[in-house]
Amino acid sequence: MNLMNYGYIRNTAIDSEGTMQRQALSPYAIDQIVYEEQYRSNDQLAEMIDGLQEGDQVYTASLTCFAQSLNQLQALLERFTKKKAVLYFVEEDIQIDQTLKQSFTELVHLLTTFQTQATSLMTKAAMEEAKERGVTTGRPRKKDDNVNRAIELYLSGDYTLKQIKELTNISKSTLYRYLNEDY
Repeated sequence: MNLMNYGYIRNTAIDSEGTMQRQALSPYAIDQIVYEEQYRSNDQLAEMIDGLQEGDQVYTASLTCFAQSLNQLQALLERFTKKKAVLYFVEEDIQIDQTLKQSFTELVHLLTTFQTQATSLMTKAAMEEAKERGVTTGRPRKKDDNVNRAIELYLSGDYTLKQIKELTNISKSTLYRYLNEDY
């Protein structure tokens, strides 16, 4: 039986080419890199886990590069345990077949940090996908009465920009932004 050492890398908004993750894994004797091109995909991970043999080792840069939520992390850890494969999280210095060195407080902090980072990465990935589909994100701007009045004053040609700002409380840059959008 030939044991394998895998490196698992997931594309993230912070490390879209996996460069930082590859750097984190470089000290380890990796036989095969498994690269997940889409952050929200788990296809390559599932295929790798299916092919694991007892004693195989998988190295990943961090919890957030490996799983996207605590529930997913728990399910993946159970699969590794059933396969009797070893999983090592480099950043957190955790190997799943060994007793943890952290106190309970440190463990809770670690899991809280993981959940916060995972949520952030999922949000960034969803926003990036929406942007690719042409969806604009954020609160849409709405012209208020002051902006409309400022535009009317500007177009009349009877007022200076300083006078328009004093009358409407609309800055020159805001006025020009709306003028560029509409005219």
